[in-house]
Amino acid sequence: YLTRRGNAIESASNAEGATVTLGGAPEIFARVEGPVTIKPVNSQYLTIPASAQAYGRRAREMQGLKPIRLGRHLALVEESDSGRPIKGDKSGRKIVVHYWLKESVTLPQDRGLLPSEEQYTVAAEGAAADMLREDLAQLQS
Repeated sequence: YLTRRGNAIESASNAEGATVTLGGAPEIFARVEGPVTIKPVNSQYLTIPASAQAYGRRAREMQGLKPIRLGRHLALVEESDSGRPIKGDKSGRKIVVHYWLKESVTLPQDRGLLPSEEQYTVAAEGAAADMLREDLAQLQS
């Protein structure tokens, strides 16, 4: 996701300055300024992957998942002989937690999502040097 967002960044420059535009869905970059709270849009809960099988898949793509309360937490689980017993459940059922269900999550601030001013400066200086080299090469030929 972040690679796609990074590839959508565009830049333009002229003699007076340079502009960097966060194309596509720039809201992910709000984390540069501070923590961001995410809430579900089209459902009641966010599904947070909890198993290797769940990563990169939507919960509706997995068959046989059931919601269950585990202490204070809500999860989507699959009953499985290779799973873990449910604490306090006398039936002997075993489950694998594939997703945790959350009403919202807060992602922490992450200044590393965008380059620092120093990194922008180094990139701009490199681009200027490349442009000067190209101009000199054209003049010499």
